[in-house]
Amino acid sequence: MFEKMQLLPLFQGLSFRELSEIVEWMKMDFCQFHPNDVIISQGDRCRSLIFIISGDVCAEYVDTDRRFALTEDLPSSLVLEPYSIYGMYQNYTRSYWMRTEGSGLVIPKNVFNELLRRYQIIRTNYLNLICTRLQNNNIKLCNISTLGIKDKIVKFVSDLACSNKGNKCLRIKMEVLAGIIDETRLNVSRELNKMQLEKKIKMKRGMIEFVDFQKL
Repeated sequence: MFEKMQLLPLFQGLSFRELSEIVEWMKMDFCQFHPNDVIISQGDRCRSLIFIISGDVCAEYVDTDRRFALTEDLPSSLVLEPYSIYGMYQNYTRSYWMRTEGSGLVIPKNVFNELLRRYQIIRTNYLNLICTRLQNNNIKLCNISTLGIKDKIVKFVSDLACSNKGNKCLRIKMEVLAGIIDETRLNVSRELNKMQLEKKIKMKRGMIEFVDFQKL
């Protein structure tokens, strides 16, 4: 268990002694997950940090007007939305559920506050997580009007996604996508068909699957 905890982003750099100390005093909830177990629903209040230690996770973002939804596969050894536990909007931005068997660790907010107070390494790791997310968001900012149609589509999905790796499935109508990226429906359809011929995507009615988004 200690070796798995050391792989988690917030605990990297801690010694075995420090991890043992944390396990002794900290109220932790180690849990087992089964396929299709819902971990978090979009809009839930973030009252704890949830770490996925093992197993594959699916995340889904649904537009507030329900015009589209993005589903993606995420790797294990991650923490779910550490940026949502503080700030003005302390709610999860998407839903998460297990695709396979797995395990997790849940740390209540009051316990995490104490971890931040006691351990400088955890404070540093947490700041790195938040800063990296902010930097990635800044990198994504660009003038979309200067992009080609394919790049506009990829940018739209990238801006929604948790990660640029793995499989992603976008459920959206063609005319909605065209309106979002400010292109005609015909041009978007042509570009998507071209991408499908190049085996970069798979299309079904109302759905676009990105088999390996990182390659795009």
